[in-house]
Amino acid sequence: MIQSVGTDFGNAGYMRTDIKERSGQYLIEMECPGYNRENIQAQLEKGYLTIKALKNQEIADGGEDTRYILKERRFGEMKRTFYVGEEIRHEDISASLKDGILSIIIRKPELAVEGERRKLIDIQ
Repeated sequence: MIQSVGTDFGNAGYMRTDIKERSGQYLIEMECPGYNRENIQAQLEKGYLTIKALKNQEIADGGEDTRYILKERRFGEMKRTFYVGEEIRHEDISASLKDGILSIIIRKPELAVEGERRKLIDIQ
């Protein structure tokens, strides 16, 4: 079973997440609107899956006479960590980003395997 482990709201806000269980796999879907694939990192270490996303602040050149009336869009780093179990291996996880939704598929383990060291997960 996958469990969310704390949250880091940071400057950029919160990554809203749904977790589904299907036959033979788990599916994690996270909202990452406005984030580029190159700025999202998924890492597996000692049974913990950590997702980090970075969004840089847009600098608008409106001149000296320009000021914000309302500024709600956030920037900075968001981070979520999930305990997925030490039997999950790097090869058991795939990730893709489409339309601002990061989808992570975790195959359920068939046999317990000695834990691997820290590894990054390629996001398609």
